[in-house]
Amino acid sequence: MDSWRWMFDACRVPDKPCDWAVTYAKEGDNGISGHIIALRRGRVWKIPAVVDGRLISTWELEAQLQYVHDHTAQEYPGVGLLTASNRDVWTDDYHELLKDPQNEAILREIHSSTFVLCLDTEKPEGPIEHSRALWHGGVKGGQLGNRWNDKPVQFVVFDNAKAGIVGEHSVMDGTPTARMCDEVLDALLDKAFDHGPSASSNLAPPQALDWKVTTKIENAIEKAKAAAEGLVTGQTLGYHLTSYGKAIIKKFGVSPDSWSQLLVQLAYHRLMDGEPLEGGTYEAATTRRFKKGRTEAIRIVTKESRAWVESMDDASISPAQKQELFMTAASKHIADAKEAGKAQGIDRHLLGQFILVKL
Repeated sequence: MDSWRWMFDACRVPDKPCDWAVTYAKEGDNGISGHIIALRRGRVWKIPAVVDGRLISTWELEAQLQYVHDHTAQEYPGVGLLTASNRDVWTDDYHELLKDPQNEAILREIHSSTFVLCLDTEKPEGPIEHSRALWHGGVKGGQLGNRWNDKPVQFVVFDNAKAGIVGEHSVMDGTPTARMCDEVLDALLDKAFDHGPSASSNLAPPQALDWKVTTKIENAIEKAKAAAEGLVTGQTLGYHLTSYGKAIIKKFGVSPDSWSQLLVQLAYHRLMDGEPLEGGTYEAATTRRFKKGRTEAIRIVTKESRAWVESMDDASISPAQKQELFMTAASKHIADAKEAGKAQGIDRHLLGQFILVKL
């Protein structure tokens, strides 16, 4: 469970030759502490999480966010764009920011915040726009200045009340992040959830934290914007809704996970028109049963999966044979996944050896 302490009150910090992570979590903290950072139109706001010795209530938080909304009518320098840059480039820009004490103080407030709440001005519609707006910092990258991509958790709320989360993967993994999202959604739907008192006269308004932006930083933001736009426009996104779900798949005695992984390989094989190219797909297995364990890679492409994929467009192979090949490939996938979860994979082992050789 060590990874939970890297979800809140922590941040990734750019550096050379590699990044590092800082945590402000304190042993014995009961959660009645800290602050959050809200971003609106690129402007940074510090919102206290505690008043009168308790966490602020839902209504008090709403008032704080309304204040942020009402007092951010214009666009501010999108310093957050720098966090979307190549890590070495961001490291240089980060140290340029640090030269000014005011900027250094803002960075410290961001790093130590519980999480970042991005209040975007866009109103994405439909699953694709919604996904792109989260992943790309706006449907076309226009909200990247309203992000701080080094934070493990960024909640994003759009002006049409749609919302989502952006997770920073270097210090966090999917399983605890998904668990956190489940907890948040359950609390939202829980009619018995304690939203706290209506208001406190001791709660100060949120504090605006405005950057000192030099010409050098302005130029860095423009370069980061151009690089980000290239990445955003170079990606496409789509989805397909099946007429069935995991319940039907399980009735065939197959894991929905194996089903999905094998279909990806079949789709890739057909996309490449049967050319003998390896369609490497990636899947992580959690190794959290071990102290400070994170992930191992499951080797998805196997001789069993390849045999099934190639059989699907071979008219000489009967449906029964294809089904048998599929079940064999699915069984192999599950077996490998279980081994990886027990730290019996090869990728992390080989990585460890590689690092030792370099040292």
